[in-house]
Amino acid sequence: MRIMRFGPLFAVAFLLFSTSIHAQQTTTTTTTTLTRDAQAVTILQSALAAIGGATQPTPTSITGSGTYTRFLPDAPVSYPLRVEVLGLDKFNWQIDTPDLGTITTVVSGTSSWSQCAQWTQQIPVAEIPGTTLENFPILAFSVWASSSSIGIKMVGLETVAGRAVYHIAITPTLVGNTDPQREKVYESTHNREIYIDQQTYVPVQVRYYRHPKDWRVSVPVDVQYSNFQSIGGISFPMTITVYHNGQQVTQTQFQSLNLNASVASSDFVEVSQ
Repeated sequence: MRIMRFGPLFAVAFLLFSTSIHAQQTTTTTTTTLTRDAQAVTILQSALAAIGGATQPTPTSITGSGTYTRFLPDAPVSYPLRVEVLGLDKFNWQIDTPDLGTITTVVSGTSSWSQCAQWTQQIPVAEIPGTTLENFPILAFSVWASSSSIGIKMVGLETVAGRAVYHIAITPTLVGNTDPQREKVYESTHNREIYIDQQTYVPVQVRYYRHPKDWRVSVPVDVQYSNFQSIGGISFPMTITVYHNGQQVTQTQFQSLNLNASVASSDFVEVSQ
């Protein structure tokens, strides 16, 4: 039996709606041509400026605490949450549960795993989205707007949560990889869709894709941002709500976030059981 992961946003309470997930699957195709649409890049740069990225440097680290809630059929269940971020590709999420104690999920580049006192579970590269940049728009926009290895394409004008938005597609490449199969899996499973308010340029929603059975089959997951607060001159969404097929499944509420605090690199190394 597969162990359920409790980290914020990434498990998306998968076991809660596993019976409905199959009907919504779509086949993932690999995009080999890297496109950086000038209009989309300009909008993304405007979004970065709107949340403070034009006047403040990108944080080198982030620490925070809050509450992670799963919306179960009977009633919501909440757990204390802590997070550490180092650079742009290292994330450490800790959830305190009553039965398994603290469950820690770590992303370090393209490696990821979950651990508690009883077990360690490796997380395939295809299942990493949802645990990384999606939770911190300042980091995501810094990477996407500046990296020549990230494809950016204007999809169109749409409406999300009653707001007129720009819809932009984000397509990554795996730089420095020597394994063609790993590159194919990574690039096929790390696509995102970002929705940016046409008036304020503040991000409204990001869509990433789950691959619970097969990396070639994708399940869209929508993450909506709200309750923005300025911390060190940068606007952060303090409430992050995850939806599947329009159903609210999880919510992360940050009570505090701290920028550029000391974070140990050892927190992103797997601990031997």
